Amino acid sequence: MKHSDFSIGTYFRAGGAVWRCTDVGSRTISAIVVEGTHEVVHARLRGRKQFIQQQPTAPPLTARWLNGAPYAVVEYVFDEDSLSDCKPPQQRVG
Repeated sequence: MKHSDFSIGTYFRAGGAVWRCTDVGSRTISAIVVEGTHEVVHARLRGRKQFIQQQPTAPPLTARWLNGAPYAVVEYVFDEDSLSDCKPPQQRVG
């Protein structure tokens, strides 16, 4: 895909996942993963020890995390070199 193919809300495939564009810069775009699982890390302090728990998210929980900005999931930046690896989704997503 070309930079001009992206706008906020555009869905695309890259790296085996479906993404949604969250911002368009002059030479980059930002996006979040909308298909698959997201890893959640909970850090709790008890006394002086820190406990970290990791778990995959379930789809109903993840759906509310995809509302933003700000987003509860990591936004990734695609530069002009990586945009050529992006493909339109094969079917409508969302």
